[in-house]
Amino acid sequence: MVRRLVLVAALLACVSPAGHAHPPGRVAGPTIEDLIGLVDLGTVHGELALSPDGASIAVFERRANLARNDYDYTLVIVPTRGGQPRPIADGGGFIRHASDGRRTGGPADRTPVWSPDSEWVAFIAEREGRAEVWRAHIDSGRAEQLTPLDGDVTNLKWLSDGRLLVDMGPPRAALAHEEEQDADFGYRADDRFSPIFSLNRMPRGDVRSVVVDASGGVEAVDATVRAALVATENALLPVIAPQPGAPAVQAPPREVRVNRDGQTLRCSTGLCEGDIRSPMLLANGDVAFLRFSGFARTETGIVIWTPETGALRHLPLDQDRLACVAGREIYCLRESTWRPRELIAVDPSTGARRVLYNANPSWSRFPRPRVERIDFTDQRGLESYAHLVYPAGYRRGRRYPLVIVQYRSHGFLRGGTGGDYPIYPYAARGYFVLSVERPDDLVRQTQVDADTYFVEQNLSDEEDRMKREALDAFLSGLERRGLIDPQRIAITGLSDGSETLYRALLRRHFAAAIVSTHPSERSAWWLQSETLRAYLRRYGDIVPWTQSEPWRSWWSANAISEQSSAIDTPLLFNIGHSEAMGAMELYVRLREQRTPTEMYLYPDAYHLKWRPLQVVASQERGMAWIDFWLRGVEVEDPRDGERIARWRALRQAAPTAEAAP
Repeated sequence: MVRRLVLVAALLACVSPAGHAHPPGRVAGPTIEDLIGLVDLGTVHGELALSPDGASIAVFERRANLARNDYDYTLVIVPTRGGQPRPIADGGGFIRHASDGRRTGGPADRTPVWSPDSEWVAFIAEREGRAEVWRAHIDSGRAEQLTPLDGDVTNLKWLSDGRLLVDMGPPRAALAHEEEQDADFGYRADDRFSPIFSLNRMPRGDVRSVVVDASGGVEAVDATVRAALVATENALLPVIAPQPGAPAVQAPPREVRVNRDGQTLRCSTGLCEGDIRSPMLLANGDVAFLRFSGFARTETGIVIWTPETGALRHLPLDQDRLACVAGREIYCLRESTWRPRELIAVDPSTGARRVLYNANPSWSRFPRPRVERIDFTDQRGLESYAHLVYPAGYRRGRRYPLVIVQYRSHGFLRGGTGGDYPIYPYAARGYFVLSVERPDDLVRQTQVDADTYFVEQNLSDEEDRMKREALDAFLSGLERRGLIDPQRIAITGLSDGSETLYRALLRRHFAAAIVSTHPSERSAWWLQSETLRAYLRRYGDIVPWTQSEPWRSWWSANAISEQSSAIDTPLLFNIGHSEAMGAMELYVRLREQRTPTEMYLYPDAYHLKWRPLQVVASQERGMAWIDFWLRGVEVEDPRDGERIARWRALRQAAPTAEAAP
């Protein structure tokens, strides 16, 4: 623990106002430390739970704990009629999401669930690395493990008869025994071996279900019984489903349905059409759902449908990002470009909104930067947009360096997809930040099935074309307006954003680049599991050594390392251990051709970095890299005294790279 605290202190010295994170002078906005200090409500999917009596909302709040290099989860009860939120239970630390044994680094869903009498909340708690089922009494605050189970809990549902339906993974003892057997005797490279993910065999991901009664008694149920229980409980809830007779396309026309007195009532016209999601049942029997419309479907609204009369009304909520549940009112986790998540109530009659819980009141102390949305429509009519965050102290007529962040730009502009690139701290340091929302061919998705769409997007180069044209349009527009210095642009990316980054580096020189995901390579084929290879063979002779067109040309065009001679941009790799192998070929080629590059690896990190110290370290290294190449600012690292000397050597050895003034 002493060593960990020393490391934390050294890390915070890099990102706190007392260190070198800010240029000399005033602090103009949030730092990396401020960003990691935000309280998060819910996780990926919102995860609000409304009590059956409509009086309370249960939600997890999450705080980074740098001393433990983990997150602290606390179950909070928020009164719907107003009043102070109150914590009632400790949810433990981070639980990593795993699908079929494969972890991504994202958090597991852990929505609390209410007992039918509204007196208890059941939840998934982390205890010594185990995911267990606990419950808390909302009046007394007493929290207890409901019953010991031999596997990690993945999902909960409280049934109307007072029992709890619990899903869990394989027995922990069996997983541990298998791991020991593998270590002692080795294992066959079967379908659970996917080296692009890990050199260890992936654990079994099968799911079991049990029903737990109020006394803690446990009864196993098979998949058929489980499905029947869920269907019975959900029978009266509204659903969104394809319209009868809809074509077999990727995004068919949809309709809202609800069962009433044995009849299915449908709404498939007007406001019930388009991009509709998240159906909810209001206390008075009306149905509410989210609807996205306007340019690039960025305008958010709630639609209220009265099934018996067909009446519809629309409550616009600007461009807020929402995750909602319904009762007497509609309760939503809301976030926008500058506002972190907060819990609000929406009046279904008037659309009036009131804040029930602002978990980050201190965020308002920062001066709000100017944020401008830029829209672009390409030659095919595809719509895309980006948010331009202005630098602190912006002065008209002056050109500023620019940092590009990808690939989703809705909700709170925290750090791009994956969180590695802190948008507002960059702006506070004097950078323009372009937060890019990747374009999607929403029209074509309504015309063809998913397989056809996949082949078209890849073989026609259509996906790369629409992303390339949008990014080029954003950059050329900013240059024409005299806002940015075209010689001082940095590009960053993770996942889909990394694909855009690698392709962009082949076309043009940037002052710097940072990437968090490995590129497309021929090796990706044999590093994947057999199941995925079998799936992809449906599209033809797709193997990377094929001599058949069109896939032969596709591999040549998409193997980034084979085109490395075109890359002269200083490139920093911030790569999780699980994806390091796929990045090594390009990294070595760049090193050997003297393109300035460094690679940092993050142990026990996956597609996403989940440990808060790793997130902060990645953000700090990226910011220092961009400062060095775009502004000639040298930020010392107390953990790495040789960093500046190495980077100077990279600059001197590069064939063409020069430090920007």
